[in-house]
Amino acid sequence: MTEEEKRALYALSQDDRNQRVGEWAKKVGWTTEDVVGDDGVIYRSFMPNSHL
Repeated sequence: MTEEEKRALYALSQDDRNQRVGEWAKKVGWTTEDVVGDDGVIYRSFMPNSHL
């Protein structure tokens, strides 16, 4: 990911970033899970399916 792409990603709302991460994970067949951070914000985690 280029620095410009990274800046564009982090300019999105957390909900939009979570959506984007979900799309990327689905494309490569990975599993996602939404977790609540200590700050109360929902973050989408991702992992290869082999970790199930």
